[in-house]
Amino acid sequence: VAEYASLASYFQPKTLLILGKESLPAGIKEPRFNLFEKQDGLNVLYTFSFNEMMTSTDNKKVFWDQMKTF
Repeated sequence: VAEYASLASYFQPKTLLILGKESLPAGIKEPRFNLFEKQDGLNVLYTFSFNEMMTSTDNKKVFWDQMKTF
């Protein structure tokens, strides 16, 4: 499991999209779910995994509504 600090240092991202709980990098403060937020100068969206979206139209709608402002 990659540490968030190592990933951020190497890639220097401006935006982070986290698709599902299993994708949360170790060492990151868990963002609010399905709400765009800034965290340490980074645009972050923590949302459903692909599997959760593929099985629910409601989950897809919530995801795409957040992506519009992300």
